[in-house]
Amino acid sequence: MKDVIVFGPTPEPNGGVSSYIQDAFRLYGDCIAFIVDIYPGRKQVASEDVYRPTGKILFRIFKAWFFICKRKEKKLYLNFSTFNALALSFFLCLNFKKIYLTFHNGRIGKVSSFSRLFICLLNIRSVNFIALSDQQMDTLKLAGAKKIVKMDLYRKACILPIEERVRLFEKKLKNSSKITFMISGYPTHIYQHQQFIKEFFEWKKKGRNAQLICCLYGDDSDGILGNIRKICSQSAHIDLHEGLDRKRFRELLESSDIYVRSNSIDSYGIVVKEALECGKLVFATSVCRRTPGSYIFTHNRIQDVFCAVDNLCYGEAVTLPISDLPESFLTFPDVFE
Repeated sequence: MKDVIVFGPTPEPNGGVSSYIQDAFRLYGDCIAFIVDIYPGRKQVASEDVYRPTGKILFRIFKAWFFICKRKEKKLYLNFSTFNALALSFFLCLNFKKIYLTFHNGRIGKVSSFSRLFICLLNIRSVNFIALSDQQMDTLKLAGAKKIVKMDLYRKACILPIEERVRLFEKKLKNSSKITFMISGYPTHIYQHQQFIKEFFEWKKKGRNAQLICCLYGDDSDGILGNIRKICSQSAHIDLHEGLDRKRFRELLESSDIYVRSNSIDSYGIVVKEALECGKLVFATSVCRRTPGSYIFTHNRIQDVFCAVDNLCYGEAVTLPISDLPESFLTFPDVFE
């Protein structure tokens, strides 16, 4: 039964939160009636199931609230990016019997007194807070949230066993010795793009035949984007892409052999799941829970990725641990029953 309204962003260019909302509709459209998107994007995903109010931000919020109030659905699922956004969620919640809130940026930062106040008010409305990781669960408890559940959106995703993906990688190497890596994310320090590129070049000095696809989105941070542009312009072995739509991003992901998520703090990393769905080998840092089937490495040991790839090339065992999913996480439909 389609009885849930999702409040969250869907605009292009490709990004983690937009992908999350689009995937929720793709995987669980049988229980989602509408998506309400107040975030403007350069390109919009055409869909009759997405309502996008226009105008300045306050007008968009008012239009969204008016639209939601007219709907017959009584369950609201809302993504928020900061605890201060809970003020908005409080007013949106007034017309619903059941409300579910998810913080979508991975690590939840410091919780202000202002945020604690709204959490107390939301507790009165019996709001359900959805945690996407154990760390989010702990932070929400400290912030005073009463009703908290842990959810995994991607339990329904079709992912090949890691043994099968290794076989596909080995089969590919018989036809071509070139290995294509891919990294992506914001040009900020936490993604460690520059560190990965440095280790990539060190590895290539050993005579390895490899190419790197680097996909970035969002504003520059501390000149990182400028530095990466300069490095890429001086090397034929790195392809830099910026602000891609999801279709083109997916094409590049499918053309790669290995996806690496080297972030130093929790950023959730929805693309890890996408890469696994594409049948790719995935290496991700241990800073948060990862989609099952990913090789896990310590964030300050990027060189371990290339050691593991060498092992795969020579038919040797990879000693890195492989992520698994705790059984305590609910699926998307479970949460809304």
